[in-house]
Amino acid sequence: MQFASAERAVGRERELLADKAGAEAESARALATALVKVGVYASVWPEVIQQNISELAQGRMYNDLSQIYGLVCSSVHQEKGSVWQSQQAAVAQTVQPHPVDTHPPLSVRLAVLGMKISDIREEELAPAQLPALTLIMDADEHGKALTTLEDQWLVAVGAVLPKENTSLSTNQSVATSALPVG
Repeated sequence: MQFASAERAVGRERELLADKAGAEAESARALATALVKVGVYASVWPEVIQQNISELAQGRMYNDLSQIYGLVCSSVHQEKGSVWQSQQAAVAQTVQPHPVDTHPPLSVRLAVLGMKISDIREEELAPAQLPALTLIMDADEHGKALTTLEDQWLVAVGAVLPKENTSLSTNQSVATSALPVG
């Protein structure tokens, strides 16, 4: 127990130092805004996966879940923008999951950067018009391949039983009008 407690403290300190170093690459505000966006939009991914499971169960497949996620985030931003003030306290307490370390709450990470969650304006939370994904060669093909792998994994773990005529190697398009929003 004592080792775990000491390791957790060191891990958190290391994460805060990493945030400071990250801010040096651009600015404290840019990193703070990115961290807040992660806090705001993290809950969207499980909703996208649940919708994906529903579509797979009906024998339909999304082509690229990353594109779907982007569309849903944009929709969530448009819907929730007017309630940003009321969301700030909850978002400030979010903790980014990490496979080997524990991140402190977002409010602590922002404080280390000299920022508060109230410093981030609602319009800064809009999904990027030109996402970093555009820097990756053949991103569309990678997105489709990863979506197929996600679908195969969902079937393998029993999260969904697709209709018999559904081939998980075929990319059938699903209309985005059925997407979850917030």
